[in-house]
Amino acid sequence: MRRREKNRIVERTSIIKCIAFFLLMGIGAVTALIIPLRPTKSDLEKRELAKFPEFTLASFLDGSYFSQIDTWYSDTFPFREQLLACNSFLQSFNGIGSVQIHGNVQAGDEIPTESGELATLEEDTSSEEPSSVTPSTEEDVNVPTQTLGPVFVAGNSAYEFYRFGKDASTKYAAVINTAAEKFEGTASVYDIIIPNSMGVVLPDKIRENINTSDQREAINYMYSVMSDKVKKVNIFDTLKSHKGEYIYFRTDHHWTQLGAYYAYTEFCKSKGISPKPLEYYEVKQFEGFLGSFYSDSGQAPELAKTPDTVYAYYPKATNKMTYLDRKGNEGSWNIINDVSSWGAGSKYNCFIGGDNPLSTIVNPEINDGSAVVVVKESYGNAFVPFLVDHYNYVYVVDYRYYQGKLGDLVAEKGIKDVIYINNIMATGTNVRINDLIRITK
Repeated sequence: MRRREKNRIVERTSIIKCIAFFLLMGIGAVTALIIPLRPTKSDLEKRELAKFPEFTLASFLDGSYFSQIDTWYSDTFPFREQLLACNSFLQSFNGIGSVQIHGNVQAGDEIPTESGELATLEEDTSSEEPSSVTPSTEEDVNVPTQTLGPVFVAGNSAYEFYRFGKDASTKYAAVINTAAEKFEGTASVYDIIIPNSMGVVLPDKIRENINTSDQREAINYMYSVMSDKVKKVNIFDTLKSHKGEYIYFRTDHHWTQLGAYYAYTEFCKSKGISPKPLEYYEVKQFEGFLGSFYSDSGQAPELAKTPDTVYAYYPKATNKMTYLDRKGNEGSWNIINDVSSWGAGSKYNCFIGGDNPLSTIVNPEINDGSAVVVVKESYGNAFVPFLVDHYNYVYVVDYRYYQGKLGDLVAEKGIKDVIYINNIMATGTNVRINDLIRITK
């Protein structure tokens, strides 16, 4: 009798489980068909999600139309980001320990320890058609253009692997040499290569046992093949000496503005001017930042537990800037913008409106005509505000989008300082280097 009763209980439990399973599947199927619930943009990944494909006879016949529907269906599933976060949380129970690697790690080239011949450009190279960015709203600011490499997650911090490539690194140095030759007698050319957090903050005993290239050696090599006409601002050791401070984000691949400040002090040494002390600036903070590492790691729960805070240092002379979009239309923005209400993945865009082809800052307190142009990718955004109180004019060129020639801008605006500032990943990326060649030659 007891066995029969036990069997009934097991049967009822199985039936309840089956009903619950099919009920959940049914709710999911119905929810998936509610079009208004489907997201169109991922804030964390900072990209537009797949759109429902347009029907064509050719795509229908070759089957690609249905593949595109599959992509749209999965990419825009309702509550997609919440489900991804839940999946990542559940996966965290698989395995022991808190170290994870996302992506395929490849070995880099051997870094030469002796300086070679000065790097020169051998041929004309062009890159893909640049795209435009207009910072009128949060949705428009800083459409991402960088695909991260493999990501190493250790506890509540993430780091990007760096792979040294000799050919690309030499080519980068050659671009800077070309600029120094071009502007000799007209403007001083500075170069700042920014190491990423893996090279600076990750403990050496861990870094030495994973497959990543030595960033100090890589930077030293690139500077060794740059000419004496280039003013090389080597910031590696300076950042390393401050590694215990909050100089890189834990959930994003960028440095913090405090890290950019230490680079600014090294630039001031190279130029022979006095940097402003940190207490000179008004500082505001924007909490709840979950950056590129968080999205690229599949929303690792270890990173979500302790979001980053963006600390922004305001220049005193002005907080106003203008920018030109790709069509030449002018707009106004703030050098430091209040992003308190913006999404968790957009907080870094408080600096100079994100990435624009050309931005201009006029300091109303200086009238000597002094002018600088910063040639940068997104790392440079946090660096620019520190220059405002030193120059009459600060021009900012994002070489990924700028369609003009740097030489024309330097001549037209009477620019005397040209600062190339790039994170170390960009110095090894041919597409980025080709963009630099496009505007420099």
